[in-house]
Amino acid sequence: MTFLNPLILFGLIAAGIPLLIHLFNFRRPQKVDFSSLAFLRELQSTTMQRVKIKQWLLLLLRTLAIASLVLSFARPTLKGSIASVLGGDAESASVLVLDNSLSMTVRDVDGVLLDQARETARGFAELFGSGDQVAVIRTSDRNPDEIRWLKSRQAVEGEIDETEPSAIAMSISEAVTHAGRLLGPSSFVNREVFVLSDFQTATLGDSLTSDFPAGVPVRLVKIGSQDVVNTAVTDVVITSQIVEPNRPVRMEATISGTGSESGSSALVSVFLDGERSAQSEVEVPANSVATTEFVVTPRRTGWLEGVVELEDDAFQNDNRRYFTIAVPETRRVLLVRGAGFRSNYLNLALSAEVAPGRTRFDLDVVTPSGLSSARVSDYDVLILAGVSDLSSGQISAVGSFAEAGGGLLIFPSVTSDASATNDVLARLGGGSVERTVSAAAAGAPVAVIDEADTEHTLFEGVFQIDDATTGPRIERLDVFRYSAYRSANAAEITLMRLSTGHPFLQEIPVGRGKALFMASLPVPEWSELPVRGLFVPLIYRALSYLSSGESPAGDDLTIGRGLDVLLPGSSESDVIIIAGADQELVPPQRPSFGGVVVTIGDEVETAGVYDVRIGQRLARKISANLDPVESDLRTGSGNSAANRLKGGSEIDVREMLLEKAGGPGFAAAVATMRTGLELWNVFLGVALVILLAEMLVSRLWKPEAASG
Repeated sequence: MTFLNPLILFGLIAAGIPLLIHLFNFRRPQKVDFSSLAFLRELQSTTMQRVKIKQWLLLLLRTLAIASLVLSFARPTLKGSIASVLGGDAESASVLVLDNSLSMTVRDVDGVLLDQARETARGFAELFGSGDQVAVIRTSDRNPDEIRWLKSRQAVEGEIDETEPSAIAMSISEAVTHAGRLLGPSSFVNREVFVLSDFQTATLGDSLTSDFPAGVPVRLVKIGSQDVVNTAVTDVVITSQIVEPNRPVRMEATISGTGSESGSSALVSVFLDGERSAQSEVEVPANSVATTEFVVTPRRTGWLEGVVELEDDAFQNDNRRYFTIAVPETRRVLLVRGAGFRSNYLNLALSAEVAPGRTRFDLDVVTPSGLSSARVSDYDVLILAGVSDLSSGQISAVGSFAEAGGGLLIFPSVTSDASATNDVLARLGGGSVERTVSAAAAGAPVAVIDEADTEHTLFEGVFQIDDATTGPRIERLDVFRYSAYRSANAAEITLMRLSTGHPFLQEIPVGRGKALFMASLPVPEWSELPVRGLFVPLIYRALSYLSSGESPAGDDLTIGRGLDVLLPGSSESDVIIIAGADQELVPPQRPSFGGVVVTIGDEVETAGVYDVRIGQRLARKISANLDPVESDLRTGSGNSAANRLKGGSEIDVREMLLEKAGGPGFAAAVATMRTGLELWNVFLGVALVILLAEMLVSRLWKPEAASG
């Protein structure tokens, strides 16, 4: 027997009150002799004995009445086999945790796992009795702390039947924790949690915390009998940093395999803009991952959407992974032209006629004094050429532009004064120009460009390949004048080097952007480069590389985790819409530097490609994909899950073994576990009977009136 309100048992002290009163009334009185009483006859000794018996009986009845009332308020409960024999069935507060994550869509010999879980839960609903209350927590519930108690069998069955698979799911540990918060304030005799899940190891979660309510048993019901072999596309990365129409783009896909001891092979296809662009067969090691590379060619500019796809298997939710690519139609370039610098060679390299059908550069030209009034944030690339004088404010603006993701192409000043160039380089965290090296006689070379990092993205397709075994051939170019640059940052990369050992083309990382420093001005007086065939593709690729940002791929949303998307140039007054996969929503937004940030939460539940529109204008595309964790379908037994959830605590977590999920065994097991009988009404009835007996004894039994 247990008591639901054990502190009230201190009230048993009150049962001693009748005894104190009895003892007080039996104090021996002081003997006083009255002569007038001398002739009264002595009471018979038997009459006195009857009076004492009555008084002791009243004392006993009153003590028992008070004790019974106290025990009634303490709510005694009888559980176990004795209660079962007596037909006891106490009121229950139960929480059903239903796992409706995507792993429950797998099928075994008994059918779809979620169908089995629903059928098992319906058997539990048959136990619903008068006064019981049940809460149903799905792993997909977004606000489980707001779940309310259901007080009818029909309501419980309705919640169970409405449970559908969802890509958004919390861990089993989180769901059980929320169940404990629901049951904590409850005063029901039976407080219990039942978990119906396949107990996918990757999504089980951590052990329960110490604040889980004491005395609440957690019973785990294993759904599913075997692990499923699964192959999934878990990641897609665009490895090319420069993306142009009708030019090859490299990408890499990650394929994972679980559940097979011998590994598996997978046929992987890539679709871009609805057309198959590449295909490959990949060998995936057992319970491991493999990567495969593809080359696709975008046929147009703008936002392109694609998907990497596998053949169908037992779990189809992760056989497709979506991606987006931004192929810019134009890139905006601002040229800051110093006094005395002729930009005709640069203008030629950036003209649309030189590279028809490819991304176009829109070129604006300002003098150093005009840089202050220019909105540099509107441009993708900033070119400083022949500049010998800049103010501190202009230098700061140039640095901020690069740190925010812009690209910088820096040429030396026309004069030998490198102070302005060094100030800019210092703001970027780069090195410095030590001196200007020039020939004593006009036309005499002082160095030769004879080395280049041909593996760098910038040079892809730039150099001629004569022999596949020797790699690209670098054309030797004479240099007549150059700025001797010394790097100061280990993260810098020398892309082209002079025969003197000085860098000719140096990459300097800056915040989210990057900068390139070229040691010679693009004019024939400084080097042969402007008049050679290498110049145009080199400048084109350099500006494409600088304007490519961190990645040409669009933002990728992991379903259930949320994503913040920056929309440069937009304002809070703009109407921003996310549309795709038969869904349309207006996300919350907040102002940010240079634009607006929109927050996409768990409203997006379906994998696919979504448009981000500002009014009717397409601002960008984003991809939404399943969390890769869901692709690991390996499961554990109910016992191993119980040990993991319990951890080192004293929480009563156990597996509830059933012969078959969905059968009548679950209801029977629950009934056996929680059978109980509250006895407060019994003790209250006993107290009333005792008080009635006390009243009858007190009024009707008068032993003092009995004849001698």
